[in-house]
Amino acid sequence: MRFSFVEPLCIFFDFVPHLIYNIWQLVKDIRARSFVFLWGTVPVPTYLYDPSHAAQVVVTICMLLMLIQEPIFACLGNMNGDFAGAGLFTTHCPQAEARMDVYSVLSEITVLLHWFLITDLCIFSIRLCCYFLTCSRVLVELLHYSIAVLFLILAFSSAIGAYGPSLYDFDCIPEGALSLFKIVLSIYENQRFDAIREEPQIYTLLAIFTLISLIFLGSLLIAQIAGAFTKLYKDIENYAVLFRAGITVQTVRSARPKRWASFLASLKFQERIEFNEGDIGLTGGIQILEPATLNPTTDEIIHRYGGSTDADNPWPEDEFKNQGSLETRLKHLEKLVIRATKAMIKGKKGAGDSEGHSLSLSGSLMEQSSGSSGYSQSQ
Repeated sequence: MRFSFVEPLCIFFDFVPHLIYNIWQLVKDIRARSFVFLWGTVPVPTYLYDPSHAAQVVVTICMLLMLIQEPIFACLGNMNGDFAGAGLFTTHCPQAEARMDVYSVLSEITVLLHWFLITDLCIFSIRLCCYFLTCSRVLVELLHYSIAVLFLILAFSSAIGAYGPSLYDFDCIPEGALSLFKIVLSIYENQRFDAIREEPQIYTLLAIFTLISLIFLGSLLIAQIAGAFTKLYKDIENYAVLFRAGITVQTVRSARPKRWASFLASLKFQERIEFNEGDIGLTGGIQILEPATLNPTTDEIIHRYGGSTDADNPWPEDEFKNQGSLETRLKHLEKLVIRATKAMIKGKKGAGDSEGHSLSLSGSLMEQSSGSSGYSQSQ
């Protein structure tokens, strides 16, 4: 039993939702006049400025063209004809032969773009996301290298074509450019260099071309890639987090409101989270349990403040901020010195008052004793 008809059905059911979604996004940008101007003159809807969105639009267009060029549709009127492979839902009828080349090219482009869109799954790993972003940023340097090599190929192929050699590989500019391109990719046959050696002028030009394109520009490309990677290495993880956040926001926007509401309800953000057993904390989080010995801490990282929990009250000052800084320690030491000095002054005043009180008391006792002795003598 043949299942060839399943393929166009899959294409149709995968194509229609993408077509509706992309048209809706484009119409929304056009109505809102949300455009990005390429090279300062060409207006492009903001939706197409994102490479992944542009790839989705191209995939949708390719799938539409594949549906139009589907060989099964061309063979519907001649499925049981006199040809090899005749039968139900055949794709080998004479009417479909003219469509096969176009259909094959569109299939290749669609599959490649589908795999390109799958690269968004790298957000599940920060390391993979960092690697993907590094490759995308370094591709600019590769583009500069390709432009320089293309310029050299055109320049040297024109120079060799102007010389007018009798070599078949360089008898015109297109043939010479193709041969130089093969030399850059190291796929030029070694046997053909034997014929080139008989032409010293051409051989000298090819040696100069190889020196510039492969050695000089190749080394420069390596240095540029290393410099770009060094520049991105410090902040590449932050870029990866932002890239993940962007894809997450786009995914949330495409979700249906009812499904998003049920997902939020399943997370139970309204329930308070326990810091420890019996220690009820805040709402709006997801609790993840781990062994107590996994991340041991000697300092309390949860700061607690007394007073009312009214949201209108100002946030209390953080007493623990910069607790270990030198300035805080000096201020604390200054307070201790002032406190100790005040205590010493109070102690000296108390000792002086008690000594004066004892002297006045002894003087009054002596006066009383002398007065009593004089009274006894007069008697």
